[in-house]
Amino acid sequence: MKKIIFTVIFILLAVTTYLQAQDSKIEKINKFCNKINENIGEDDSFSGYFIHTIKLVTNRRAIGGQITTIKFYYEQQGDTLIEKGDNSEFLDIYKPPVKISIEYNIAASQNIKIEYYPNEKGKLIYYYYLTQGAYTKGEEYFYFENEKPIKIKSVGLHSEYEVLEEYKNFERDKDFTKDDLKKCKKIIKNWEDYKKMFDQMIYIEKFDKY
Repeated sequence: MKKIIFTVIFILLAVTTYLQAQDSKIEKINKFCNKINENIGEDDSFSGYFIHTIKLVTNRRAIGGQITTIKFYYEQQGDTLIEKGDNSEFLDIYKPPVKISIEYNIAASQNIKIEYYPNEKGKLIYYYYLTQGAYTKGEEYFYFENEKPIKIKSVGLHSEYEVLEEYKNFERDKDFTKDDLKKCKKIIKNWEDYKKMFDQMIYIEKFDKY
């Protein structure tokens, strides 16, 4: 009997320790991302970051006009001196963006907002998704550590009018489904592709400048 009680106590302590560690990680990520947003300010007012913006205006089948806006928030670049024989030049050094936001519409009835946040090393730690309109209304939160999910949360939001599909409500910090992991893999890949896009923008910016 004592052995059983000891085992139960040990399991409870292990679970409690695990949950506390997870909560600490999530709290740290939220604090880190909130600080970035505080620095950005409302309406993208400058407060420490610069912004590169891409705006895409397209016409999609079954959607019609679609406007996609991608914003890359980044810190002032550094530079290093490069010696080339008798010549010297400064090479710009950019860190990965501190945040990337994407907004687009589906026809005139649905609006999507997405945000990516990396850590100081450029590894994704947080992904936020918001969809709202006549079809559905909800939010998704993905937290990562070493490119692996540590928490996924989905929340249905109240809509002022009836929507076609109610958003799912769930929260998981373990036992992720195959669909969860598949979506996480896609999110990580998209983040890496956005970083490549940012690097390409820096390269293109130098064109036709003599």
